[in-house]
Amino acid sequence: MRILRLSSLSWLVLAGLVAVVTSATAIWLLAPLSVHSAYPGANGRIAFESVGGGDVEIFAMDPDGSGVLQLTFNEAFDGEANYSADGTRIAFSSDRDGAFDTWTMNADGSNATNLTNDSALDFSPDWSPDGTRIAFSSDRNGDYEIYAMDADGGNIDQLTFNDSTDFLPKWSPDGTKIAFEATRDGNGEIYVMDADGGNPTNLTNHSSSDQDPDWSPDGSRIAFMSYRSDIGVVVAGGALDEDIFTMNSSGGDIKQLTNFARNERHPRWSPDGTKIVYSGHADGDPGSEVVVMDASDGANKTNLTDLPSTESANDWQPLVAATPSPTLGPTATPTPPPSATPTPSPPSTLTPTTTPPGGLNATWGDNNCKDGVNPIDSLFVLRSDAGLPTNTGSCPDMGQEIEVLNASPHIWGDVDCTGTMTPVDSLKVLRFDAGLGVSQEANCPEVGSTVTIAES
Repeated sequence: MRILRLSSLSWLVLAGLVAVVTSATAIWLLAPLSVHSAYPGANGRIAFESVGGGDVEIFAMDPDGSGVLQLTFNEAFDGEANYSADGTRIAFSSDRDGAFDTWTMNADGSNATNLTNDSALDFSPDWSPDGTRIAFSSDRNGDYEIYAMDADGGNIDQLTFNDSTDFLPKWSPDGTKIAFEATRDGNGEIYVMDADGGNPTNLTNHSSSDQDPDWSPDGSRIAFMSYRSDIGVVVAGGALDEDIFTMNSSGGDIKQLTNFARNERHPRWSPDGTKIVYSGHADGDPGSEVVVMDASDGANKTNLTDLPSTESANDWQPLVAATPSPTLGPTATPTPPPSATPTPSPPSTLTPTTTPPGGLNATWGDNNCKDGVNPIDSLFVLRSDAGLPTNTGSCPDMGQEIEVLNASPHIWGDVDCTGTMTPVDSLKVLRFDAGLGVSQEANCPEVGSTVTIAES
């Protein structure tokens, strides 16, 4: 018997994040952009997600970290914000209707619309450069594939057809290519394919896990996150520490921009191509803040947020035309001042006064009972949900009921404690591993918290 460690949408990544694409005028939106031309747009606001009050919400701030405003107000997950090329709209992921769907809203948070409205997992949207299509990840046909739909949710086309996991699509600035992450080679790799799904090509082909690609505005380089600098430590069973890299659009000339003994994740280019915003800490300290650095060499790292909660960079708004002035959201929901936004909920710590016979302290989310919380745990949930073999050794079988002290009985692998084991559990494992927020049922132990269980 053991306890589950929960990690979250990291390499699936949930992270949810976005290729920044811009244009200079409405005419530009109708004409293809040369891969080698630079975006004429300026740097607008930065969208990020934050855990406060027990759920994940979307916020936006100026490029210097000032003017923080909350854009979503729901007791649900709202994250993975992605600006349209003209900066006036945001595509995002939300489970406010009971399932993870792809939504859009105005840049000020108004006029939120559910585009997919499906019982499947639809997440990680990315807007095409011409504003007419949105690519997204979904398990609607049994496994994670990449789809594209019209900006109003119509004409959904499946772009990838592979038994592995394909997700996190990012359009190239000229609209002819889509970069994405895939596990086709047994671990996370960065691929690129034609916008219609043809000619998939592995750009990274590394024994480590390479994740979450994002194109530079001129299309010449791709930023990504990877464990590759620590692969020896990982193999030895040490901590998984991700860093941020860039490479040219064909996979060569790889440059490492961060090198802290902690996770640096989710790189997103500025519209002018000079900066990269990411999730981490400028000094390598613990915690997750929104950080900006020079795109060329990683110099001048600066924290843009300094809040006690967990922040994760989502996207950088291109300023092509005048954008709506941010509002405070619904009038019935006052927005806290930036200095107090968001207020984190204290972590759930279940400290038992007694330990049941056969009980054991462990960490919620370690589904394979090995090496702590990492992306492999989410694969165990997915495999179990598909009826495939999972655990080995002394680890409880997936689906076995266990007794959690100070909480109600749960199913091993049911990390969101909803009573059944579904792909949403793996999504939350991945998000937690990515340092992103995870919303759960009230009686569910916090992801990553230490609890005590008894063998059933």
